[in-house]
Amino acid sequence: MTDNHNDRKDLNIFDREDALTRFMGDEQLLETLLDGYIVEIESQIGSLYDALKEENAKSSAIALHTIKGCAANMSAEELRVTSKRLEGKVKENKFSEVMDSFEELEDTFTRLKQVIRQHS
Repeated sequence: MTDNHNDRKDLNIFDREDALTRFMGDEQLLETLLDGYIVEIESQIGSLYDALKEENAKSSAIALHTIKGCAANMSAEELRVTSKRLEGKVKENKFSEVMDSFEELEDTFTRLKQVIRQHS
């Protein structure tokens, strides 16, 4: 699978089985870590918005890289792919394109939180 925006419909918003495997089948550990990742991603999305308004490439890239890492660790493939794509645009100094896609990032994160709540 590629990281192409057009492939988004084929991605998992959250693969609970994969996440559970990552944490050795420990449901309690998974729930605790998911809560922490959600808090971290929320914080990074806020930081990203501020950095984008200032066209701060370094801070934007750090925020997106952190979101991407959290998403990968929690088996949230759609969020990982979206943040990776936006991270690439930041590295190319395409701030307006990233700002145009900011709502997509937020929507993906909102859907992720909804799916996680359904599985809890």
